[in-house]
Amino acid sequence: MKTQPRIKCPECDSAYLKERVAAITGSRKGESFPVDMDALICPKCNFTTVPQKRAAQFALRVANAYRQKHGLLTSLELRDFRSRLGMTQKQFYDFVGVGEASGKRWELGEIQGRAMDRLVRFAVAARGGTKQYSAWGGFEQLQDKMALQIYRKRDSGTAGMPHGPPLTNHTPLDCFMETRILNDNFARTKGNQRCSRTCIEERA
Repeated sequence: MKTQPRIKCPECDSAYLKERVAAITGSRKGESFPVDMDALICPKCNFTTVPQKRAAQFALRVANAYRQKHGLLTSLELRDFRSRLGMTQKQFYDFVGVGEASGKRWELGEIQGRAMDRLVRFAVAARGGTKQYSAWGGFEQLQDKMALQIYRKRDSGTAGMPHGPPLTNHTPLDCFMETRILNDNFARTKGNQRCSRTCIEERA
């Protein structure tokens, strides 16, 4: 069995670093998060560092700590969602409507944006992959419900539905964007109505 070379403490230069579990603080987006990791610690001055072989694992744990704090899906949850639907990375992210490369980065620790997080949750709920779909609340929750209705109506092709027969190439992102357009048009119409009333009142 190959013996690992000993590393002398770069801080005090008087002892060798020993490997043990410790709470190490990492930062993401200006916030600090302590995570338990296999670390290298100096028994003399308590200098602590992450071994090079654990660097990627450390970055992932810090990223997931940030996600948990802000209510975003962790890397493990993203993989779990894929597993529930029985999809590969390519199949899952093609279905969601985002690039496979982006999905891979999210699962490796890159933090997805809030909108993309909503889209993934919505996509899984649209396929019935989870009953734990939780929207963000307020107007965003209304948007998600509308998008989910649009997706299911398109997917089912139920007679009398406004979107006609099922589309074989539509994705949750298509329905998400359609809902946004509908809401934007609605808001613009309401804004024009308010403007018209204001102008009439001013002229009167």
